[in-house]
Amino acid sequence: MKKILLTILILFYAFAGFTQATINAPSSITSGNTFNLTASGENSGSYIFGTPYVYHSPTYTTTPANQSVSFSTIQQAGYPYSTSGQPSKFSMSINTTSSSAVTVTFNVRFQIGNNSGGVFPTVDKLLTVTVNPSVTTYYNTAKSGSFTRNNCGAGLTGSTVTYTVPANTPSCNSNISQADADTKAQNLLNANGQAYANANGVCNQTYYNTAITSNFSKNDCPVYANSGPSVPYTVPGSKYSSTISQEDADAKAQAEINANGQANANANGTCINKTTMTITYTNQGYSGASITRFRVFDNNGTLLYDFNEAQLIAGQEIPRSSAYTFVLTTSGNTDTWKSLEYRALDGPTTQQAQSIVDNNNSNTYTFSGVNVSNSYLFQLFLYSSFA
Repeated sequence: MKKILLTILILFYAFAGFTQATINAPSSITSGNTFNLTASGENSGSYIFGTPYVYHSPTYTTTPANQSVSFSTIQQAGYPYSTSGQPSKFSMSINTTSSSAVTVTFNVRFQIGNNSGGVFPTVDKLLTVTVNPSVTTYYNTAKSGSFTRNNCGAGLTGSTVTYTVPANTPSCNSNISQADADTKAQNLLNANGQAYANANGVCNQTYYNTAITSNFSKNDCPVYANSGPSVPYTVPGSKYSSTISQEDADAKAQAEINANGQANANANGTCINKTTMTITYTNQGYSGASITRFRVFDNNGTLLYDFNEAQLIAGQEIPRSSAYTFVLTTSGNTDTWKSLEYRALDGPTTQQAQSIVDNNNSNTYTFSGVNVSNSYLFQLFLYSSFA
């Protein structure tokens, strides 16, 4: 009888030690986030043995009722009490689909061990936690802007500085969207940028350009016309400024003139038809002869102009007239079938033409009564009639 009582007492005290160890959970967690289950009341005669698990008996309950809940597998999160002497720790997570907080009561089953190598029966512990909906945090991207100091004194110009709101600035975090986080960053940039420039920019001496004018002649007139009066292009004084030097401010004004002056003249200038005609000569690959002399006579037979080959190739200007006689002298007689031709252009596309074919090996050609009063270009060609 005494042995039975002793056994009962041993079991009683052992069970009393066994009941001291338990598991606790935090009162509030975030859906999907890992949290810790921590043991308490552990000692050498009563500590968590093995890894607990969620046991669905009784079935978990929720407030509000009938919410969808899922549990992850419980994992060891720290050394157990039996090896570390510190409270055992385990990790798990709970997921809900609700957009608002859900209170969940669920059962965790675990076993108790002791240093004597014994394992006591399993223990069920009901835990109640409030599961808050998961929240996505959006972090701003970096935002930069240029701001010019605007509190300098008269005659001084403030420098331009860059102000930056770094990425992931805490005050710009958003639980709404990426766009909202970036808008917060932009608003912060707008709010602080000017003050930053006024505090960190410098004030520089300012130089302004003097007025400058240059004249340009229209250069897109057709070949039968000359440009009219030159067209001035003016940059007014003080249009450009510089914090470097007066020369730099004036150079900016000159750069505008260089960039725009000619185009302005072409757009606003005039063209005046020429009162002269240009005479040119080209040997069309005929090696057997060349023009050595070109004489121009008026109706009275008076010699007006006398040009050599080099002058003709370079081009010569003579007044327009309704009655010229042109006398040309050629050299070379290797091919009696050579031709001399002129083309007088009266406009961009209109021309008059006349040619003389030499089949007697002559050296002199005469074009009589040539009317070039409306012509702007008189072209001479010498070539073989069989070329």
